[in-house]
Amino acid sequence: MVKSFSDKVTAPELNYILKHFDQGSKGYVSKSDFMSILSGEIRETAMSGFQLSIEDIIKPLATRCLKYGVNMDKLFSKIDKSHNGRVSAEELAAGLLSEFQIKLQDDEIRGIKQYFQNKHKSTDIPKSAFVDLLKTTFEKKFDAAEARKALYDIRNRLEVTKVSPQKLIAEFNVDQSELVSVRTFKLALNSLKVLT
Repeated sequence: MVKSFSDKVTAPELNYILKHFDQGSKGYVSKSDFMSILSGEIRETAMSGFQLSIEDIIKPLATRCLKYGVNMDKLFSKIDKSHNGRVSAEELAAGLLSEFQIKLQDDEIRGIKQYFQNKHKSTDIPKSAFVDLLKTTFEKKFDAAEARKALYDIRNRLEVTKVSPQKLIAEFNVDQSELVSVRTFKLALNSLKVLT
C-alpha cells in the first residue's frame, strides 16, 4: 500500500510505518489501529534510521525568512499562485523552488498535504496559518555534543569505507541537482548505518 503512494520508500521507512501503525507491537495492524492512526493527528516520534518531517521542510524556510527579513505577506502572495488567499502543498513546493531553490520530492509534498489536512482539516491553508507555521518553534532535539559525536561517527565511517562525502551524496542524488534535498541527505547518512 505504501509503495503505491511512493516508489522511493526505503526499508527503514517501511519498518517505521509498520511500527507506527502496529499499536502494542502485536506484529500486525488491526482495523481499529489503522483507523485510529489515520483519524488522529500525526505526532512525530523517534525512528531508527531517519524520519522526514514537516520540520525538515519548514525550519530551513523559517530560518531563511528570519535571517533575510523576508516579508511574510509578500512571500505568501508570491506563493499563492491561484490568488485565492490560501496556499496548497503544491503551491508551497513551487514557491520553495522558485524563491529559495529548495526542491521537494513527491512524498515530501504529500507529507505537507497530510500535515495541512491533519492540523487544519484542509489541504490548503490561509495566510494566518502559513505565517504561524513559519513562526513555529520546533522542539530542540539534539545538543552540540551529540552533533559533534554524530559528525565524528560519520567521518570515521567514511574513512573506513573509503567513500568521499561527494560520492555518497551522488549515489542518492539521482536527479543530479546541485542542491541536495533533506530526504536525499538523510538517505545518504542512513546508508552509512552509524546513526540512529
